[in-house]
Amino acid sequence: MVTRFATRTRPGRVRKRLALALWLAARLAFAADQAPAASPASVSSPAPDLPGPFIGDLGVYTDYIARGLSYTSERTSVQAHFEYDWTPGPYVGVALNHYTSWAGSESIEVDPYAGFITHINEVAIDTGMFSWVYPGHRFPVSRNQYNTLEAFAGISYSVVGVKFWYELTDYFGLNGTSARPNYGLAPNGSSQGSHYIEGNLSFSLPQGFTLSLHAGHQWIGRYDRLDYTDAQIGVQKALRRGFLFGVSRTDTNANPALYTDSRGIDLARGKWLLYFKWSFS
Repeated sequence: MVTRFATRTRPGRVRKRLALALWLAARLAFAADQAPAASPASVSSPAPDLPGPFIGDLGVYTDYIARGLSYTSERTSVQAHFEYDWTPGPYVGVALNHYTSWAGSESIEVDPYAGFITHINEVAIDTGMFSWVYPGHRFPVSRNQYNTLEAFAGISYSVVGVKFWYELTDYFGLNGTSARPNYGLAPNGSSQGSHYIEGNLSFSLPQGFTLSLHAGHQWIGRYDRLDYTDAQIGVQKALRRGFLFGVSRTDTNANPALYTDSRGIDLARGKWLLYFKWSFS
């Protein structure tokens, strides 16, 4: 069992908060879609396409899913993202999550990152650093921190993109000290050098819809029992005034015995995600 995914939240509270979040998202989506039509110049599009140096978004999600895994034990999540771009070239940003469940305790997640984008004709090359930070939290027993630092490099053209991520630290604190008490694995040294590769497709559809396809594979250094492949398909609808509503389906082939939390939830199982967010610049 991967104890780093444990949570103290009772199932009844999860269902109530999930229902409340979905009701609120539906009401806001209806209000946004019924608002008076704005001129084409004032209609906001999804964050990646927004003009200007400062962009961001704030949203309510039925789960926090990253690389096919639930990081909230399938609990509702409030997420935000802020980024400042210098055109052309560098950018800095931070992604925030109000709740993640790690090591049997609840924590916020703060993910600062920075990168540089260059273009060769219509090909974009994106390189940089990304960190997963859980302030003040450590594993029980081993006392390892599970903060993680990654380097990334990606290339994209038109609707297709490929990105490679490389762990410069241990993979979420996994090493010879934490392997047995926190991951249920035989100790085999540091997991530094773990890596993830992903491919993404995104298609603009009529009426403000976007179709996205994703596939990725996670390699865990020295602990290949944790390796898995994930895939996702999603549809997003752009509403007025920068509001967006989306739904996606994610699945993986991860070993359930290694990705089940203390409540018996397989965090790598197939799952649906609904979200409602506001993007701005």
